Parts: sequence; C-alpha cells; structure tokens
Amino acid sequence: MDMLGVAERVWSTHDVPVRDQFAAWEHVACEAFAPVSLSRPPGDHVVDGLLASCAMRRVADLGVAWLATGAQVVEHSARHIAQGANGVYFLNLPLVGSGMAMQDGRMSVTGPGDLVLVNGDRPFTLGFASPFEQISIAIPRASLDPLLADPSQANCVVIKGDSGAGAIAATAIQTLAEQKNPLTAREAHGISDVLLGLVSLAVSTTIEGAVAPVRLQRFQAALDQVERRLADPELTPHDVAKELSISVSYLTKLFAEHGTSFGRTVLTRRLDRARGLLAVGEVPGAATVTQVAMACGFHDSGYFARTFRARFGVTPSEYRCAAAQLD
Repeated sequence: MDMLGVAERVWSTHDVPVRDQFAAWEHVACEAFAPVSLSRPPGDHVVDGLLASCAMRRVADLGVAWLATGAQVVEHSARHIAQGANGVYFLNLPLVGSGMAMQDGRMSVTGPGDLVLVNGDRPFTLGFASPFEQISIAIPRASLDPLLADPSQANCVVIKGDSGAGAIAATAIQTLAEQKNPLTAREAHGISDVLLGLVSLAVSTTIEGAVAPVRLQRFQAALDQVERRLADPELTPHDVAKELSISVSYLTKLFAEHGTSFGRTVLTRRLDRARGLLAVGEVPGAATVTQVAMACGFHDSGYFARTFRARFGVTPSEYRCAAAQLD
C-alpha cells in the first residue's frame, strides 16, 4: 500500500533539505495527530535526514491517516497534554515494521497486522527502531468510551490481527484506507458506525481474554444488553438486571463505578444512534424525525428534540438538513 486511496491532506519531507527533515516531520506529527516531541531511538546513528510521508482524510468523525517514515521515538507528555485535550484515541495498524507503545505503566509490542490503541489524553511513548509504515485512525473518545466496560483498561492494548474480531477490524481498516472513491455523508457515517462496533468488540474481547475482573465482565454484559434493546422505550434497569441474573442495586453500582448511571448511558446511546440514523437518511419506516425518535426508544418527540439539541447543539431537523447537504 503506497498511500490512502483518497487523500485530503498530504505531507512529505522528501523535498525538504536533509538537515531540516527531522524537524519538519515533527511539525507534521504535531499538526496531523497531537503535540509530540520526536527523538532518535537509542543506537540509531543517523545524524541527518528523515524521509517521511503522511496522507490523511476524514470519514465522518474518524481521522484516517497513512504514514511511512524512519526510525524514531514519539513522546506525548504531560507538557503536551497541558496545551489542551484532543479527546481522541489513536488506533495504530502497522503495515511494515514493528513498534513499541508505552502508556500508564503498560508496554506493548506490535508487528504487521496487529492493532494498538493509545489514549491521546494520557501521556504515551511510541518507539520504532527501523523504518515503518502504518495506518492510524483517530477515534473520538466520546464515541468509543460508551461501548467499553472500562475505557482505562483499553489504553495500550494490543489487538492481534490474525484471528477473531481483531482480524476483521484490521481488514476493514485497510479496506477503508484503500478506498479510492469519495464517500457520501451517508456512507461515511455508516462505515464509521460499523468500524466503531468492530473496534469496541475487538478491544473488549482482548481485555476479557486477559482475565478481566468479574465485575468488569458483568458491566460489559450490561452495556451489551443496553445496546441490543435501545429501541425499546420500556427498557428499565430491572429488565437488564433480570437478564444478567443480578440485582438492580448491583447493576446500579456497576454503572456508578464507571462514573455514569443506567439512565445516562441509555440516553447517550439513543442520541448517538438517532444522530447516525438522521445522517444516513434512509431508515425503513422512519421518514420523519418523530419516527427516528421512536426507532431509538424515545416515546416523546419533544423530549427527544430537547435532549438532542442539548447534546449536539442543533435540533434533529437541523442536523438532518446539514447532513443531507453534505451528500
């Protein structure tokens, strides 16, 4: 793979004087991803020069980047974070070469085809001892966190790309990166939703495979139940607790341990789903905003409109019109 099928921004150091290439690439990394500091890896005797290329495009709320560059150490420190939170995860998929990631006391090593997730709002270090090529997806934490039982457990997690959900996610990411035709807003939102589902599944199964605590597994099961029954306006904590064979008070504690509540989680996911349906524009039996609301479990269209505006800053009708104009 040489570059993205469709690139909206392209950077390169190939035409930069050799003595300035390393500094130029550091500037690109800060502009394209997040504030970072670059250095040569230990034992790297290259004095000058760093040939590097990067291409980027947007797919709904996701940032999709392809990059090919040389050996380096990338540090995102507390000093960089103090400049302002970026609110994203970086999901990196090496295509050529191997890499190392460190975050929150964890260290992970990845090879071609594996995936590693790092939190852009926490300090991290990435190390590459030789030239490498990879795809990097910037994922809003606000979109992925609600799908994970304990987001803090996802930091620096390596998802093996040779089997299960990890393999499907890795293949989907490469296919998206190679896509040569522009996407409509409808296609972009649909693909983004599918990819988020694959990534959350791959992350969750990886964490569970590392013998996650029973409480974490039960919280993930509760989130899965909520996701499956979002369209049911009568969904209650009692329903989910009964399905999981636990008490309502225990269920309430599970959500509280993760800084949220059952009701807040259900509302957030319903609003997210409604936004996706409004953007797609082709929902069987949901030609009106009211019908979209009902399809997402809202039985009061007025309440839906108020909460949608409070969350996204526009009314459902305004959002649908804006999405249609982008197609």
